[in-house]
Amino acid sequence: MSNVQLEELFGQAANRAGSIENLLDEFFGFLKRRTDFYIEIDQNDMQQAVNSQFKMGFPKGRAEQIVLRSFKKHPFKSYRQVVEQIQDEQVIPKSPASAAAINAQSKTASPMKKENNESVLPRSPEATTSTSSLLCLLFQRHHLLCLLRK
Repeated sequence: MSNVQLEELFGQAANRAGSIENLLDEFFGFLKRRTDFYIEIDQNDMQQAVNSQFKMGFPKGRAEQIVLRSFKKHPFKSYRQVVEQIQDEQVIPKSPASAAAINAQSKTASPMKKENNESVLPRSPEATTSTSSLLCLLFQRHHLLCLLRK
C-alpha cells in the first residue's frame, strides 16, 4: 500500500472519528484488540516468551518507547510560521490594508498561467480572510485534519 493510499485511509478514519482524541483512542483500541502491542512480557517470562511458539508481546515499557519515537519523528510547527507560509503561497492578506491592495490588484490583473497553460484566476482575498476559512486552508494545505472543536 502506498503512502498516498494510507494518507487517504487515515483521512477517512479521521473524518469518521470526528476528533483527534477519538482517532487516537480508536487506533490504540485497535492495537489492543487486534495485535500484540498491549501484551507486556516481564523479566520472569522473557526466556519462556523467546523459546515459546507464542511469539508475541513486548518487554515492559517497549510499546511506549515505540509510540514516543514515532511521535517525536514529526516535530511540532509554529502556528505563526504555518499561517505565514500559507499566506505567502495562497496570496492570503496579512492585514486588512494588504487585503484591499490585493483585491484592487486582482480586479485589474490578467489571469495567471499554470505550468500546463491553464488559466487560473487569482484567489479573492474576501473568500479567505475569515478565521475559519484560514484555518481550513491551513489544515487542507498541510494535509492536517480540519476537525472543528465543539
